[in-house]
Amino acid sequence: MTEGICPSGWHIPSDEEFTQLTDFLGGESVAGGKMKDDVQWNGSNSSGWTGLPGGYRYSGGFDSNGDCGYWWSASESGSYSWVRLLSTTTTMSTERATVGTTAFLLVASGIKNFKL
Repeated sequence: MTEGICPSGWHIPSDEEFTQLTDFLGGESVAGGKMKDDVQWNGSNSSGWTGLPGGYRYSGGFDSNGDCGYWWSASESGSYSWVRLLSTTTTMSTERATVGTTAFLLVASGIKNFKL
């Protein structure tokens, strides 16, 4: 599903990679605040992620602009894909959910390939 989206040397992160990031930032109870923009949102952006509340497009309209930010992962579950969510109501956490791949228009953020 995500092949060819990113330039050479980059890729869409898997749900597992998002989990690794969340764990690295201190767990679900604090990672969201560290990933949120510190100017337009209520986060610290100490991770450098600069998550913005862009909302999503659904059935020809837009929703949650200014309230939530959604990011696709490369991980699929049947006809659904795992996404990550930052929202104003969960000020310090990340959430994950499955979303039908044809129903939503969300942000796809590539990350640079690296070796440990």
